[in-house]
Amino acid sequence: MRPEPEDMPGTFAGLDRLSPKRFHVNLLFGVILCLFWAGCGGGDQSPLRQDPPEILKPQTRIVFSRPGESLEQVAHRIGFQLAVLENLNPELQEIELNSGTQVRCPIGQPRVRKVENGT
Repeated sequence: MRPEPEDMPGTFAGLDRLSPKRFHVNLLFGVILCLFWAGCGGGDQSPLRQDPPEILKPQTRIVFSRPGESLEQVAHRIGFQLAVLENLNPELQEIELNSGTQVRCPIGQPRVRKVENGT
């Protein structure tokens, strides 16, 4: 004699009698439960409001001007674009520099920069 499915261990008794409507309700409940469980996961979630990123300022070094040089000539001599030196030295724009004027320029080769966190 062959055993009935209800008597067999590891089988789902009455699964064939589950109506499609009841199946969909159970499936929907399972999906909602999974989503709720995933949303209550813990402390690894990022906060809704984040602090703004820190502003990165280029590291600079000092170059001394030669007699009669302009900022454009210093830029050409050290190999940086004039706009880069103007941004670092706004007070020196469009004036003739005295000999030994301190001009800030980025550290490194042109187009290669080191940056540091600044406030």
